[in-house]
Amino acid sequence: MGYDLRFRLHPTWPFGHICNWKNFVIFKIIADCFAKRTSITSLDLQLLRESAYTTNLIIDENVTTPLPTFIRTGDTYYHQKEHHLNTMVTELGLPTLFITLSMAEGKWVHLRAILSATDNGDTLPTNRPYHVTSHFLHRLRSMKKVIWKDERLSEWGTIQNYFQRVEFQNRGAAHTHTCLWSTYSIEQMIRNNVVRSDMPDPNHEPELFKHVQAHQIHTCNYRCGGQHQLTLFISPRVQ
Repeated sequence: MGYDLRFRLHPTWPFGHICNWKNFVIFKIIADCFAKRTSITSLDLQLLRESAYTTNLIIDENVTTPLPTFIRTGDTYYHQKEHHLNTMVTELGLPTLFITLSMAEGKWVHLRAILSATDNGDTLPTNRPYHVTSHFLHRLRSMKKVIWKDERLSEWGTIQNYFQRVEFQNRGAAHTHTCLWSTYSIEQMIRNNVVRSDMPDPNHEPELFKHVQAHQIHTCNYRCGGQHQLTLFISPRVQ
């Protein structure tokens, strides 16, 4: 929430600056490489390739990347996270729960009120990625603190370890992939109806049926060409 409104309001301005900075770093590394030597070594040839647009040599990002691991747009960052998760699975075994959460920013009443009362008042979430992402992270942290950590509500037992990754869809909306290692086993949660894969009975579970039908059934169209799918859902209290 800095003073520069372009960062908060423009949907692509921060991303454009990151890309420009990335290109500058690549150019600087190549320039320094050739400034220090008069000939190209075999190691250079392994790391460089010819540009698709000119005859100049550029860094082959299929082999390496000049971006440090803390920059989330770089392959190095994702490779580091992949190794991190693989190490956890090797040490802890398969996670008890795998949870994917996506935004419903168009249906969030509180978010609409926040957008209408801040900066330029534009209530279209796609035009306000910074505010929407901040709100999403706030809701995610609140859900973890109030529901996930309360064994009486989640019925997962105690969460001993977790791994989480936040990604962004083409429209700019955030979604998360989370692995949880809890004290309750998968068999125990299925036996207690904490994790289910059936459609709730609309007569006996009308509220749960309404939520599952609205949020957890994939409706196919020309983009996917698949079939209708019902995802696993978790106990009514978590809904």
